[in-house]
Amino acid sequence: MTDLERYYRVLGLEPGASLDDVNQAYRDLAFVWHPDRLPKDNPRLQEKAQAKLQELNQARDQLRLHQQNRSKNYSQQPRSQN
Repeated sequence: MTDLERYYRVLGLEPGASLDDVNQAYRDLAFVWHPDRLPKDNPRLQEKAQAKLQELNQARDQLRLHQQNRSKNYSQQPRSQN
């Protein structure tokens, strides 16, 4: 499994999902896993939530970067002249 495939999997998405899908999946999962939403009296759960949120952040950031680079590369390709 490639890093990109793993990032999509972290967000529960199929490889090649749109940037809108990436952002929506991130928001949904961050809402569930955000440490501020969990009991403060359970440090173990807080640690797990913090780790999960970091994983979600990394997945979102890397997929955004990948899609931005793809768009940039596509726009820089020479257009065929007919």
